[in-house]
Amino acid sequence: MFVQRRLLSRVISWNFKNIRSQNDSLEVVFEEKGKPAKLIMPLVWLRDHCTSKKHYHQPTNQRKSNCTELLNQAKIKGADQISFDEKSIIINWIDGHQSIFDIEDIVGKGRMRRLEQRKLDRGMELWDSEKLKEVPRISNELRLSEV
Repeated sequence: MFVQRRLLSRVISWNFKNIRSQNDSLEVVFEEKGKPAKLIMPLVWLRDHCTSKKHYHQPTNQRKSNCTELLNQAKIKGADQISFDEKSIIINWIDGHQSIFDIEDIVGKGRMRRLEQRKLDRGMELWDSEKLKEVPRISNELRLSEV
């Protein structure tokens, strides 16, 4: 049996951050393995990843929200609309909807994103149609002769 160990102790602080516009992201400082760590989360990403029953269908792992309104809905009136408890980030959005995020899930997703970025920074290249033209191919004749 696999037991997942919890690495996150607690949120130390949070702040609004500006990525593209004023206060469009949250910077959360949390304690991980006894040391402070930081994660910046765009509000639009948080709204898009809301798993409330209104916006997410759990059995099929599908979103139910209209993505055309996502940028307009991913706004918060003020700092008093964000709160934390021991396990959750609670956000009251400008349209009245409330999202509750498990802190460890959000941090885990952020950790995976950082690992992916480090791989890219080390020289890994993303592929596109031009790169795929360079991929070695096995001819149909060879494949047929092996059958």
